[in-house]
Amino acid sequence: MKKITILFLVITITLFVACRKPVELKVEPEELQFFSKGESKSLKVTAFDKKGKPFEKAKILYSSSNPAVATVDDSGKVTAAKTGSATIEARLKELTASVSVKVIIPDIFKIDFPTPGVFEASGPEKSIFTPLITAKDEIGQDIDLSLIKFSSSKPEIATINEKGEITLLTDGTTTITMSLGSKKSSLELPVVILRPSAIKIDSPRFSIGVGETEYLPFTVISSKGTPLTHFPVTVEFDQNGIATSNEYGEVTGIAPGTTKVTIKAQDSTNSLVLTVRK
Repeated sequence: MKKITILFLVITITLFVACRKPVELKVEPEELQFFSKGESKSLKVTAFDKKGKPFEKAKILYSSSNPAVATVDDSGKVTAAKTGSATIEARLKELTASVSVKVIIPDIFKIDFPTPGVFEASGPEKSIFTPLITAKDEIGQDIDLSLIKFSSSKPEIATINEKGEITLLTDGTTTITMSLGSKKSSLELPVVILRPSAIKIDSPRFSIGVGETEYLPFTVISSKGTPLTHFPVTVEFDQNGIATSNEYGEVTGIAPGTTKVTIKAQDSTNSLVLTVRK
């Protein structure tokens, strides 16, 4: 009787397993990106029955729509060959699942100074310096900068964001590096912070009408003797209610009158006379 019961159980389990059919294939990840020739990544493909239970040992067949761009072996390992696109298909009987593959192999890849003969980044504190970035793949297409990893060896001197924009923080030298896959390019970047040394008044008297908005006629001069464009200043009026100003010296006439205007940029100061007309 015991042997009959065991035999019955074995037959039942065998029939249950035999009746299970895969109804879904799930592949992870759903897409792949490669940035180096010969780089490999493995796919995880799972077959599920109608109850959502996975099959432990399902025999998956793999194929690539473009083996010249990316190949796939019997274990689901995908390997990059050259720049381009491909689709990897996983198949189990009549079930299929696919993965999109994008291969971008950098060819021309360089970060440099944007102006010939200038080998430093200079500007006011927290100003933006934009280097010359050249990034093209094997077929001459521009590489999206968002794919590139940027870093600064001394972020206390200058930082760089995902767009390749460098923020100048203090005097010193840092190394800016960009990388994609196995490709790298670096730039040793001296940083010179330009500080105001004087305020030049272009006209000692200036007038605007009520409701008009114009920039005061002054220039902030740097420690190198060069103009500091769009440098924030403090603007003070001897007479209140005649005009207002923003931090860049853009004034708006409020009421008729004349007032002395004092412009300050850190330790530098100068003044002019402003008249607001009716």
